[in-house]
Amino acid sequence: SVAVERATQVVATMAELSTQSLVDSISLFEEFDPKLADSIRDVESKVDNLEDAIGSYLIKVSTNATDPADSEQITKLLHIIGDYERISDHAVEIVKTAEELNEIVEEEGYDIDDLVEDQIEAFWEEVK
Repeated sequence: SVAVERATQVVATMAELSTQSLVDSISLFEEFDPKLADSIRDVESKVDNLEDAIGSYLIKVSTNATDPADSEQITKLLHIIGDYERISDHAVEIVKTAEELNEIVEEEGYDIDDLVEDQIEAFWEEVK
């Protein structure tokens, strides 16, 4: 149905927002940017709101769904939106860790490259 197709498109937007936030949050270990950290928090809030709105919408649509394929897609989408919301939550937790590390680096005068370069490279290799 059109309703399920539209919901699927919005969930795809959630996916893009969440995954980009995760990548952006990890990049804060390489070069900390307070504006990017704030942006990641803003995206997390948006993803939370999308999860609530899409979840409510899908539940309403599911009560009228007569096509088994639509019902199956609705069930999948309801699970997926929670996953993307958690990804954006994890991105914010990574931001918090990057902020803490940045504070240590600034207070102690460490060079962040010396502290985390190997760990970042290892992480990216695992992610790829």
